[in-house]
Amino acid sequence: MNLRWRGRSAPLQSPLHDSNFNFRSSPLDILQLRVIILTVSENKTKRAKIIIIAPVVLAIFLLPAGCGGDGNKLQSAAFQQYEQSHFGFFSAYKSYPFMDELGVHWERPHPGPFIWGAIEKERGGAYDWSQVDNYVRNAQKNGVQIVATIWPYADWDQQQCHVKLPSSPRLLFSAQLGDYRGKPCDAGAYQQFVKALVDRYDGDGKNDMPGLKYPIKYWEVDNEPDVAGGSLFFKGNPQTKDYLELLQETHDAIKQTDPDAKVLNGGIAYLNQQDTPFWQTILSGPGAKDIDILTIHAIELGTDLQMPALNSLMSQLGLHQPVWVTEIQYLQSFEPFLRQWAGQTRANAGINATTNGLGADMSAGKFLPAAGAGMPPPHNPASLGLQGLSQDQWSVVLVQSFVQAFGRGATKLFYIGLDNSTPTEPNSLLVNCRVQPGAGRNAPFNPADCQRQKPFYAYKTMVDKLDYFDSVREIAPGQYRFSVHGRKVYVLWGGQPLPAEIKGKVKITDIYGREREAAAADIMLSGSPIYVEPAK
Repeated sequence: MNLRWRGRSAPLQSPLHDSNFNFRSSPLDILQLRVIILTVSENKTKRAKIIIIAPVVLAIFLLPAGCGGDGNKLQSAAFQQYEQSHFGFFSAYKSYPFMDELGVHWERPHPGPFIWGAIEKERGGAYDWSQVDNYVRNAQKNGVQIVATIWPYADWDQQQCHVKLPSSPRLLFSAQLGDYRGKPCDAGAYQQFVKALVDRYDGDGKNDMPGLKYPIKYWEVDNEPDVAGGSLFFKGNPQTKDYLELLQETHDAIKQTDPDAKVLNGGIAYLNQQDTPFWQTILSGPGAKDIDILTIHAIELGTDLQMPALNSLMSQLGLHQPVWVTEIQYLQSFEPFLRQWAGQTRANAGINATTNGLGADMSAGKFLPAAGAGMPPPHNPASLGLQGLSQDQWSVVLVQSFVQAFGRGATKLFYIGLDNSTPTEPNSLLVNCRVQPGAGRNAPFNPADCQRQKPFYAYKTMVDKLDYFDSVREIAPGQYRFSVHGRKVYVLWGGQPLPAEIKGKVKITDIYGREREAAAADIMLSGSPIYVEPAK
């Protein structure tokens, strides 16, 4: 058995931080402390009992992290460390071994098992935790922390005040979520469910899942509630009012059960002319106080990951919550956006525009659109005779997108393209896996059937260089300075001169992790990012 001491020499702050359990003393120090307390008395009988009591005290303090009976608050040094990580994946349960290889420990399951009707199958019935427990145990066995989406749908409740929605257009996840998407009809019953759900996984030692290793402290309320049609997840009547009520009811139930837990809004799908008014209403009123962390999605919407638009909205409304981008997905329809811009760049430079040779734009520092550039009208890639971007080009897109998002204030980024279980531009995948005939839809990938692609190594290098950073600052377009455990790491690309603060001999690492040393004065920047650190 590996024993973990419930303390760190420099403990990380977290919702679990509790000074009563954050001991910095050694087991011997604690044993000696107990002996001193117990030997104050002159009574020889009590002094004799020390021989029996002291080992018991020592045994209590040597319990493995996460163990303990009712009333002992679960403490996990691993959770406290991973909580500070800035990288995660979307629905990655098929590829946990690759997450471990990349050093990434956060997952946002989608839709995930945290569904009211799947747990409370009939009104007033016993909660069936089997599917949720299995998911959580499997994740925690692999060192994975969970951001849980709460789905407020149970058919027996929804039937009271809503009607079934048509399956077309695109009522996603009907098998898991059912054919209703309204706010709960019985708010009291829903809140009781939420309290029981949070209580089971909060790690306080009371009513916890047996064998709970890490707590679940981050709870998302539904998904993309601004989308009133199409790929529908929530249907309000009216949309804004009903989601505000759902958000408040869920927030209150979570906080009453676990005041340290964090509440996340259902991810913002779009900040466009149609959807921005929805979020202005949600975030300018009482909804803002019910959200601890703002989440937004970036699916085929350009390389800025919607961060400029979100920052503008937050500034307008005076909001200061941390921001997580909980879905980052590159699809084929994103490709013409890059190619159109690259073609315009060539035309402006007097270069013949072709469907090939984006590498020339990259090396000239001209690969990505300007910050805040919008999505052009949709194109059909096949009709344009375009070939897909290469793995090298997607690696550049990936690193630049993530670094820019961090520089604009995002603190956690969840990538959809770990494997090909979700539709994604093939060359942007980190791992490309074959599905064996007869394998179940949810069966984990066999690593032997998977190929690590170039974006895998670009992502791993980025995690190795930047994860657990303390701060980041944009020096100039394409130039960012990170502070990682007190050391400076620069990420640089484009045509700007090298920052004047970089001097002398430095270590240079390319996006795939290849290192060399050079004098700062000899560095020539290109469209492909490099990491620059002081040479040892």
